[in-house]
Amino acid sequence: MQQQNRIAQEVRKQVHLLCCEYVLTHACRHDDPKFNEKSKALAAEDTNIQSILFCSPPSHLTVPSHRTMEALIAFNWYRCDTKPNLEIADYAVIVAKSSRVQRYIASAVGAWV
Repeated sequence: MQQQNRIAQEVRKQVHLLCCEYVLTHACRHDDPKFNEKSKALAAEDTNIQSILFCSPPSHLTVPSHRTMEALIAFNWYRCDTKPNLEIADYAVIVAKSSRVQRYIASAVGAWV
């Protein structure tokens, strides 16, 4: 996914969209009764999710789609509840700020406060 010329742009978009849907399908917080089951599913794909959602440096991003932003924040919250990672948190905050949507910014920042 990170090598722009090896995979057709349309395929890249579809994979990105499916990744977002996968994250959002399994997104939940630690107090959800299905947290263990859903977090195991995300953990199994953690590396793949990161390589898709975090495939370019935040400074080179255009304004993300709402679905991308929701998935990025959901994944950030999942990582906050399981394996906190400052790089993921920083990335989520930078991308949320680039969206200029206050609820995304608040949610991205709120995961780590």
